[in-house]
Amino acid sequence: IGYKSGAYTTEELKEVVDYAEKFFVEAIPYIQTISHLNQLFRWPAYAEVKDVHDILLADYDRTYELIERMISSLKKAYKTSRINLGMDEAYGIGTGRYRWFINEENVDTVEIFIRHLKRVLVIAEKYGFTQPEIWFDNIFGMKFKGYIYPPDWLFKDFDEKIKKDFPKVKLNLWYYATTTQEEMSRIIKNVRTLSKDVCFSTAIHGYSSFAPLNAFAEKACDFVKDTCVNNDIDTLLITNWGIVTPLALTAGYYKFIESLVKSSGYSFEERAKFIFGNDYEELKFLDSPNEVDFEIKKENMNEYNPPYYILAEDPLLGIMETNIPTSAKEYYQETENRFESLERKGGKFTELFKYEKMMCNALKEKAPLSKMVKECYDKKDKVLLENVMAQIDRAINSVSEFHVEFRRFWLSQFKSFGIELFDMRFGGVVQRLRIIKETLKDYFDGKIKEIEELEEQRLPYSKGSGNKITCNANWDKIALGRNMRV
Repeated sequence: IGYKSGAYTTEELKEVVDYAEKFFVEAIPYIQTISHLNQLFRWPAYAEVKDVHDILLADYDRTYELIERMISSLKKAYKTSRINLGMDEAYGIGTGRYRWFINEENVDTVEIFIRHLKRVLVIAEKYGFTQPEIWFDNIFGMKFKGYIYPPDWLFKDFDEKIKKDFPKVKLNLWYYATTTQEEMSRIIKNVRTLSKDVCFSTAIHGYSSFAPLNAFAEKACDFVKDTCVNNDIDTLLITNWGIVTPLALTAGYYKFIESLVKSSGYSFEERAKFIFGNDYEELKFLDSPNEVDFEIKKENMNEYNPPYYILAEDPLLGIMETNIPTSAKEYYQETENRFESLERKGGKFTELFKYEKMMCNALKEKAPLSKMVKECYDKKDKVLLENVMAQIDRAINSVSEFHVEFRRFWLSQFKSFGIELFDMRFGGVVQRLRIIKETLKDYFDGKIKEIEELEEQRLPYSKGSGNKITCNANWDKIALGRNMRV
């Protein structure tokens, strides 16, 4: 929701619903009715209904007029009585403009949240959404010092007043990592103190990168299945958040589906080949741009995104240098060659294999630059300078070519809204590389006495992350050395 966000029209949503119905699939709206409304609050017209950050102003009539318009518009498109009303990660509810305009006293934010939830449920029921659910976490985050999965030493049962006031609603428990079944059962038990009706959500990872992490599904699927079975949960949601196309997540979804049904006859691999036209391992190879590694192997990490931070990395600043292995260039060359072979095979995933081939081509040229630039400067090596400048030229060309492919693939999968961000990011990378080349030349020609960025020591992005791949999904914090209020 929000101006310039590429919203779907009612007619487009109807098309989705009707298409799903042909395959006996029920399309269900998932929306936000308290938080995650930053797109809305970009525009001054909505300032009146803002509390703080991306959170709506609760207990304010115009807020509920807005929510009613949202829900009534969904009724025009959807045929279901089910709806997810969001309500996650609004831990700051009642802490901003609420205390200026609604109640200046020391208010209980849990009570505010429950009142808000009740009012939204009334609106949902008015429009035929009689099977509502919300994400589980908000009341836990507010009650237990930010812990949405509070440990035993912190958790205590909710007050009877809260239990009594909390309305009848399904709670969607999201947990996107893995842990022990004992710990998971403890978390579910705590959630059920508020609602007996609980469903479970996991995720196909890769939403922080340009490539998927289907391998997480292999690690998680049995854990997820056992969690649901052992705790009498009959509804499972497998989420995908981010820019990675759902097509790239095929292997992960397929792995989950196979783990949750009983099949006989053909093998897992044979069924995959029949359905998709590619071997399961070929589909899983789409993860490979994320899997460049050091000799120190990945520890039990749930997310890592080298393609993202390699492309965002500024070679003068070198913020992510210690998280980019020296073997990256060779690794991405080999990976590019494999994708080229898969592309030549043809089939449903041809364009996706081409997209990741072009990605690897850009990564192999961009990855070595931070180390090369720093080494060249520290050694005052004019011979190495020639290699660095040639490498920069190759990186400019390969990043530009990937940008073209990125645009083509995006526009084949998504609406055009949003791509302007990546146009500016890729364009910024290319222009910055040109400037770095000029800066190095000026230094070695004696036009400048030093390059300030290269005088500073390069430290690991985070404690313990040196010489390991990691996850940094904030482009600005990778590409910029300081915060700028511009």
